[in-house]
Amino acid sequence: MIDRYKEVRFSGSEKSDINMNMVRNEAYEEVTSSLERIDVERDRILSIELPTGCGKTLTAFSFALKLREKVKKELGFTPRIIYSLPFLSIIDQNAEVFSEVLAGIEGISWKDLFDMEEEDRSRRLGEISSDLILKHHHLADVVYRTKEEGEEFEMDVEKSLLLIEGWHSEIVVTTFVQFFHSLITNRNRAARKFHNMVNSIIILDEVQSIPYKYWVLVNNALKYLAEEYNCWVVLMTATLPLIFREEEGEIKPLIRNKQKYFEKFNRVEYDFNLDGKVFEEFKQEVLDEILESDKDIMVVLNTIESSKDLYSFVKEGLEREYGRGKVTEEGVLEFENLELINLSTHIIPIHRLERIRRAKEAGEKRKVIITTQLIEAGVDISVNEIYRDLAPLDCIIQTAGRCNRNNEEEKGAVKIVNLKDTENNRVFHQIYSSTLIGATQDVTGERGKFEERDFVTIFLSNYYDHVRERGSEEPSEKVIKVLESLRFSEISDFRLIKEDYWKLDVFVEVDEEAKQIWSKYEEIMKKEDRFERRREFLKMKKRFYDYVISVDAKKIGAIVTENVSKYNIGYVSLDDLERKYDLETGFITGRT
Repeated sequence: MIDRYKEVRFSGSEKSDINMNMVRNEAYEEVTSSLERIDVERDRILSIELPTGCGKTLTAFSFALKLREKVKKELGFTPRIIYSLPFLSIIDQNAEVFSEVLAGIEGISWKDLFDMEEEDRSRRLGEISSDLILKHHHLADVVYRTKEEGEEFEMDVEKSLLLIEGWHSEIVVTTFVQFFHSLITNRNRAARKFHNMVNSIIILDEVQSIPYKYWVLVNNALKYLAEEYNCWVVLMTATLPLIFREEEGEIKPLIRNKQKYFEKFNRVEYDFNLDGKVFEEFKQEVLDEILESDKDIMVVLNTIESSKDLYSFVKEGLEREYGRGKVTEEGVLEFENLELINLSTHIIPIHRLERIRRAKEAGEKRKVIITTQLIEAGVDISVNEIYRDLAPLDCIIQTAGRCNRNNEEEKGAVKIVNLKDTENNRVFHQIYSSTLIGATQDVTGERGKFEERDFVTIFLSNYYDHVRERGSEEPSEKVIKVLESLRFSEISDFRLIKEDYWKLDVFVEVDEEAKQIWSKYEEIMKKEDRFERRREFLKMKKRFYDYVISVDAKKIGAIVTENVSKYNIGYVSLDDLERKYDLETGFITGRT
């Protein structure tokens, strides 16, 4: 099925894409043909390790569908497919790809589908039965569509919620948080789906995002799930962490010679300069490069505030050079030959997704993207040059996957700098542990230039060895002991990804549509029956959260917190918008 889908989807590829697609097809064939050497009784933990941009998503999905058929033939049952990834920013993108593939089952022509306008295509894909494929995360639509005797209908919201949270579908697309917090939990609601993990094929995409402190826990949990509950687990990434030891037979790679693919995907040169650079100097360096270059450029910074600071500086410089720019509805700043795009979680999701779409589009105008690390994995942006503030090595490699993604003739440049503020404090300390940064500096040194093919294959395994040496397994061991001693009340402390500070959700009323949504929300919250309140809110939940951001509670201010005691959510009204929300850079912190 996917073979036919690919023929239609990529039939009009340009020359550079054709060359890349040949390599992608080679990887695809190697992975799918590896089924011949898979013993479905014995080989339960598998890996797909390929460069970014090598088509891992479709490759893994095809492998899972074919493994499903093999299990059905040899063991007599049809496993569910669970596809899990860490980032909400890419879950919709990947779920849409799977829905496109499955559209053929629903009698939708792929050619017709790709000829549709984007809005029509999304609507048509949204009509695919939920018992075939569903998305489950905390912001997903609470709508379960099904068919009976040829008739299509939607379940009511309560039934929909029950079926979605129980993963009643052949293919489930979900987040790491949903997956691991259902596997390791003491909460009935989270455990509601556990029975549907049994007898399943589980694809864990971008597994480098699993914190080192939980490697041992994840190793034990996944092995137990595979051995005791009849599951197959596929770990997928360009930077495979040492959660399982291949030399000890814990994991079976589906790619036998990954070096071959990394050599063919030699798209960028890494340039490390970790001596330390003052942020003010760096801002001028970036602006000069933008003004002197004709390339698409992306700058990835470690904090939201530093990305806002750089954006404002670059904007001022561009407007001095080119005159005043025009701001679009979603907050992109347009000049005659250039678009300036800011991305961070301080920007409401509906605008953030539209900016990512704009950043992905090939157009006549150059693109300059100033962002936080939210673009690191899975977002199909491609630029010519990237500046990256110092980060763990696997994060740097993932960021580099947004540079020269389609292997143009001119090699891309990825420049890594070690930024410090005016008081000589290193910015990375605010985000990353010294264990990961120290391991990175151990293997790269302070300065050096490296080609992609050498950098990934030589440095990465060395980096993970250093992480093991520097890191602590105590958090994993603590959870394992709690589970073994059946102290279930303590399991509630487990968080795969912990926030270092308390965040508050804030609804931002950016326009009249948002105003109507907030008004509807207030109307619902006034209902006395809490079950009716919940039912009515679930119907509008997705539209509501299109306008919600999460902000450090210490930086919010009185204007926003007036509604917290009433609704447990902050609120920026249309009247207060100018004081608390900037259309280009998002939420304004620190003002009362």
